[in-house]
Amino acid sequence: MVYISRSYDAEPREPHMASEKPRLFTFSARSEEGVREVLKEVRKNAKSVEFQALIQDSANMPTNQVPFRGYTIINGTSEVEEINRCSPDRRPVWFIFAGIGSQWQGMGRKMMELAKFRETIDRLSTVLRQHDVDLHDLIMNDSGTKYGEVLTAYVGIVSIQTNTTPKCPSYFQIALVDLLHTLHIFPDGLVGHSVGEFGCAYADGSLTAEETVQVAYWRGRCLQEAKLPRGKMVAIGLSWDECNELCPEGVVVACHNSAESVTIAGAYDAVTKFAEELKAKGVFVRDVNSSNMAYHSPFMNEVAPVLKAKLEQVITPKKRSPKWVSTSVPEARWGEELAQYSSAEYHVNNLVSAVLFQEGLQKVPSNAIAIEIAPHCLLQAILKRSLSTEATFVGLMKRFHENNIEFFFNSLGKCFANGMDLNPMKVYPPVQYPVPRGTPNVSTCISKIWDHSVTWSAPHGEDFPTSGGGASSGAVFEIDVSEESPDHYIVRPVTLTVDLIQGTDQFNICENDTLVVDGNIYCPEGQFLDRDLYKNVREYSSHEETTDFQLTREEIYRELRLRGYEYGPAFEGISSCSETGLTGELKWDGRWITFTDAMLQTQILSRTGTGLFLPTRIQSLKIDPRSQPGAPGEGKHIDIPVCTDQVLDLTFSGGVELHGLHVTAAPFRGSQAAPVLEKCLFHPYLQDDVVACTELTAYVERYVKPALDNLKLSNCECATRSGCRKSSLNKEPMDCITEDSTTQQNSNTQSDSLPSSAFTELLTLLMDMNSDENILQHFHTEHVLEELRTGMESVENLKPCIDIVLENVSSSSPVSVLEVGAAKSTLYRKIVPSITNCPTFSVNYTGADKNPLPADAKTFDVKFSQWDPSTSKSVPPGQVQLLVLKNVLHKQPDIDSMLETVSTMVVPEGFILVEEVTKNVPLYVALETISDKLSNNNVQDVCRACDSFLTESSWVEVFTKHNYDVICRKSDNLLSTLFLLRKKAVIPLSPTLIFINEITDFSWVDSLKSKMKTLDTSQANSRLWIIAAVEDISGITGLIKSLRKEPSGGKVRCALISNTKQSSPRPILTVESVGFQNLIEKDLVINVYRDGHWGSFRNLPLTEGGAASEKQCEFAYVDIQTRGDLSSFRWIESPLKYFQPDGSDTELCSVYYTSLNFRDVMLATGKLPPDAIPGHIASQDCILGLEFSGRDSKGSRIMGILPAKVKTIVV
Repeated sequence: MVYISRSYDAEPREPHMASEKPRLFTFSARSEEGVREVLKEVRKNAKSVEFQALIQDSANMPTNQVPFRGYTIINGTSEVEEINRCSPDRRPVWFIFAGIGSQWQGMGRKMMELAKFRETIDRLSTVLRQHDVDLHDLIMNDSGTKYGEVLTAYVGIVSIQTNTTPKCPSYFQIALVDLLHTLHIFPDGLVGHSVGEFGCAYADGSLTAEETVQVAYWRGRCLQEAKLPRGKMVAIGLSWDECNELCPEGVVVACHNSAESVTIAGAYDAVTKFAEELKAKGVFVRDVNSSNMAYHSPFMNEVAPVLKAKLEQVITPKKRSPKWVSTSVPEARWGEELAQYSSAEYHVNNLVSAVLFQEGLQKVPSNAIAIEIAPHCLLQAILKRSLSTEATFVGLMKRFHENNIEFFFNSLGKCFANGMDLNPMKVYPPVQYPVPRGTPNVSTCISKIWDHSVTWSAPHGEDFPTSGGGASSGAVFEIDVSEESPDHYIVRPVTLTVDLIQGTDQFNICENDTLVVDGNIYCPEGQFLDRDLYKNVREYSSHEETTDFQLTREEIYRELRLRGYEYGPAFEGISSCSETGLTGELKWDGRWITFTDAMLQTQILSRTGTGLFLPTRIQSLKIDPRSQPGAPGEGKHIDIPVCTDQVLDLTFSGGVELHGLHVTAAPFRGSQAAPVLEKCLFHPYLQDDVVACTELTAYVERYVKPALDNLKLSNCECATRSGCRKSSLNKEPMDCITEDSTTQQNSNTQSDSLPSSAFTELLTLLMDMNSDENILQHFHTEHVLEELRTGMESVENLKPCIDIVLENVSSSSPVSVLEVGAAKSTLYRKIVPSITNCPTFSVNYTGADKNPLPADAKTFDVKFSQWDPSTSKSVPPGQVQLLVLKNVLHKQPDIDSMLETVSTMVVPEGFILVEEVTKNVPLYVALETISDKLSNNNVQDVCRACDSFLTESSWVEVFTKHNYDVICRKSDNLLSTLFLLRKKAVIPLSPTLIFINEITDFSWVDSLKSKMKTLDTSQANSRLWIIAAVEDISGITGLIKSLRKEPSGGKVRCALISNTKQSSPRPILTVESVGFQNLIEKDLVINVYRDGHWGSFRNLPLTEGGAASEKQCEFAYVDIQTRGDLSSFRWIESPLKYFQPDGSDTELCSVYYTSLNFRDVMLATGKLPPDAIPGHIASQDCILGLEFSGRDSKGSRIMGILPAKVKTIVV
């Protein structure tokens, strides 16, 4: 049975009111030919507005999908057609508002045929009638004379730009902005020239149309009634600087139009004369119609108070948006309140200040579409010279054009053809649906959108070989990673097997018989991405995250490398992200693998913890190529926003959505080396009693002379006996050592409670010696002598000195070190490890001696130089950063000459490490006599002991005499002193100081940034001193180390006052103070003042006992150190000891009972991996524990559940 219904047969409609009027038609397609054919078809059916309406909705397709755009003017006086291929990137739209000079007779009269334009003009006319101004009559019936009046000019321009009053372009600007908004054209940026800033204020929303037109009215009226001297304005073809130099008195540069164009203003006669002089020199000169007003000149100051009073009655101040670029306030003052608000003060400032239009145009992006909004396209030449060649700029109206509606449509068509979206059907009343019979069929036009010139291959069922059982179909794909392949960025070849399960919509993808991906195949109807289907997801994707800063690509991948990820250049796909990792931008270069991998990286960044996590499972992955921008071309890329919703566990970017990513914490490799355990201590630069205790010092003073006397007595008795002469010591040195001593009987040292020391062992040997013993054989083992000689070489003494050197030299090249007398001193055994243990430093070590170095020198990579200061006439080539002299100087016949020689061997900012015997010299000489031949020198310039040695104070005198500063001095108070020397620095004339007095106040940061920039161009000896008077723990030393890595960081110095006692004095640190001058001379990077001593913080090795020691603490929790080893349960100090109440609902609660549940057992035994627990807590320190009971801070009994770390004392 067939039913036949009657067709739609309504009464014939009247033609659409716009069927005979000029209309703009726009269209986009994948090919140029497709656009051209549709434009032709629409012109053929020009009277059918309904036909245009049916096609028009598909015009604004994204340019990355449909790159060709074109337009035509229907019912125009001439055939207009333009087709362009657009960039896939969105182009920003900027409104440019012109000022005085764009008004003309009859402006806007033709535009009144457009309903929205006319409605705005009528609305503004109502506002202006209270001021006896008829705007409608001004436009439709004006003879042209009124537009030369100030009031009429201002009102007219603003109204047509924004809709103001009579002759100011402002009313045109208002009307044109309303018309553009009707067409769905909204600006990304705003720039106004002079009075054009009224239009900016309206388009910005900081002034209403009524406020804008009244602002223009009162500006014009105040100027008209001010009785100002006759003025003039002239456009000049000179630069801003050139014109400022040439302007005579009474003439100022009022407008900076472009790089080579300005407008001058001032008294009429002065401006006229100056303009004629420039014209005679061949300079471009053109009068500006300013109604004999010298705008933006000192003449305007007379009007300012009256105008401000009037505008305050009209304007309600509103904050200006960032898209409005001010041209009346210099950029340096944009942070002031004047520039922040659209207020009476701002618009009065616009009148009295110079127009910085050229500066404003510099903010327009290079690919912008600039629309000049004015009654006449006055600024096109300026825009052409000032904007980038990639920019597109048009004017909406033209003076005396025969049909400004067609000109308006043609300009908007050019914008559309270059990438701007609009809806031209909004100009006229909407089409009534359903469309009437007789409307042409649009199917052929819609088909023109697609490019049918390219043939695409698609797999068919027969392309998949069927297995013998016929149960499934599969295909093998081998990914080619050769250099010629587009997939060469993949590390290794991949072979994937794709199986289609027949009779179902399921598929499997395997690699080496291991399932990689499985899923279902189906054709979604319409949109299928979550953000298209669900409103809450769509709203979240468009929200803007408020964060303090954005991470750059370099910072992101530095962080990932620290976590253990190693990404090559192709897979570094995150361009930027927020500090939370929830929003950012991904690099899209047409490769889907790297793009989706970057989305995985984004999810990992947004998770808490800094562990190494490996993706193991994805719940779903949706890819819609239609929503993904097109490939930007070989070697190019674009940035696409990415967003992560942690509640939905969803990450989306472009046409890709990743849902339900599951990651597994990567197992850490076993430790390859023992960890370095160190403690941080304050070390004074000048320090005594490093080793010796009071008891030991008293013991040595008591027994050293009796021991030496007994040594002399034993030596004499041994020498008189036959057969012992070869073994006895030289009598003359021994007499010198004990010439003032009186012979004593052996004392009973065993009666004292002796401190454990090499000194006590030595003195015991000497006191117990008798004449029957062979003295040299008595010391056949030299462990006692060696321990005394190397007492100052312990890590507590030597390492701080080496750290000072490393801190004050550059790590960009190996540290050069020369040790004199290295065959005997062998300090390289301690210095080389101290330097190489610092990861950023390497060493170039040379040992100089007349004798070969010990065999182990090669183990430390020490080079040998056969040089000795006593016998060599020349010095080794080159200069070093550290020169080491252990017991070398006292052996030289002329110490002054020796110091002058070694000074030439060290770079100017280098160091000299000196160790010399300064106390108990006779004992040391006796030891030297026993083990070596004594050097007997006689220098009379300073007081000496035993002819060869200086006291500590005498050495300081010698060093000071040669312009050396004693940077660091350490003494064991028994035998030796260690000196670290450096030449006094050349004092800069005026060092820069930055003071930090509060650890929570960061107002100094901006000042530090600016000072660091000035250091880049300052002299080599200039210094920036950061002085911190913060007794609390601060990161100032870490900040200085980071600043040292900057290009000019070598000029940064720090002084930190860190007293631990309230009674300790605080040094005065000013440029003139003596204490600060001493710091400048030493020129050390870090100087810490603590309780009366200058020093620095140093890391010293922590003994094994100290590392494993237990301590009593109030806050602790139980955790297992090795999963699977139940004997590794330990109490660990909890970070809750640092808890501070912040006024929130969080408080500390005491735990009385907690359980060992089944989950804890599985985790502790290693049968349950930590990442199996929901909540992303696998990276936490402790994941044991769940439920507990106890009391809160008020004593009330409570019970609760926490994710982890419940086996504790306090939660």
